[in-house]
Amino acid sequence: MNTRARWSPSPTTGTSSTTSPSWILELDRGRGVPFSGNYSGWLEQKLERMARESKVLPTRGSAPSPASSSGCGLGARARQAKRQARLTAYGRLLTEANDAKDTSR
Repeated sequence: MNTRARWSPSPTTGTSSTTSPSWILELDRGRGVPFSGNYSGWLEQKLERMARESKVLPTRGSAPSPASSSGCGLGARARQAKRQARLTAYGRLLTEANDAKDTSR
């Protein structure tokens, strides 16, 4: 006996399946959230959970992020200036290293 669900088009819409899932496993931020029921019930549960979490969790962006020191939020001119400063510092290091090699000979 074949126990797999088979898809067959509905005579009215042509897109619905003959079976619906008995449970849904949602992966949310690395956690598995099981739900037993149909899709519309799952959507209602998800909206309620998201509303609860938005009241509990603080707004993101209030604390400084580690990416702020790397220049992620900078404008185009600021990124260009930071890149130019890095290149200048690198060139200065190369010059100092070459001078040290020449004086050691």
